[in-house]
Order: sequence, then C-alpha cells, then structure tokens
Amino acid sequence: MNLPYFSVFMNLFKRFLFFFFGLAIGSVFVMFFFQRKGTEFCYLPNCRVLKDLRSKPLALADSLRDYSVEQLAPIFQQGDVDFSRSDTHSACRTYIIIGEDTQHTPLELTVESCTEKATVKVIKRLK
Repeated sequence: MNLPYFSVFMNLFKRFLFFFFGLAIGSVFVMFFFQRKGTEFCYLPNCRVLKDLRSKPLALADSLRDYSVEQLAPIFQQGDVDFSRSDTHSACRTYIIIGEDTQHTPLELTVESCTEKATVKVIKRLK
C-alpha cells in the first residue's frame, strides 16, 4: 500500500522542523548578542516616553525642595504613564507618571518634557 500524501506530509514536516530548529538557534544567538551590548527595546509608548525622559537633563520645580532627582529615579525606570490625562500634543508635552520612589512611596508626577530638558512640575503622594 503506497500513500503518496504521506511522503509529501513527511517532507513538509521535515522542512518545518529544520525551519524551527534554525529559528530557535538564531533567536538564542540574537538575544545573547544584544543582551551583552546593553541595548533596550522600547517599542511600546510607555517605555518610549520614559526612555525619552531619562535621556534629557531632569530638573525639579522650585516648589519641590523635599525631593531629589536621585529619589525619583525609579519612577523614570518603572513608572506607568497615564496617557489619558497627559497632554501629548503641545510643544512641551506634559506627562502624568505613576510609580514609587526609592523609599517605596507611591507618587504621581507631572512632568513637562520640552526638546532640551524635562521638568518635574508637581508631585502628589498616593494612598
């Protein structure tokens, strides 16, 4: 009994097996290579905004003497940007960022991001 479709199916199966084997090896190589370079893949809007804010000189408004830039650094690494309350269409964009500072205090920052620098305007403590 000769099944012609069986041999075609096995040929196709072998091709997919080789393809996925090569894809797995290539993926491991690329991830290892890029991990050593310290590159960061920021494709989502939240990550892109935080990366843009980290790349600019950060200043605090004069009324925020109780805080330091170093204390707020974790918020610019792991914070969540509330785009529904942010103004992203003006020349100096204003972002609302929610996160925790170095003392694990939940805070809400209002950050104005212009082309040259970013300024923290308001800091509110959250419950």
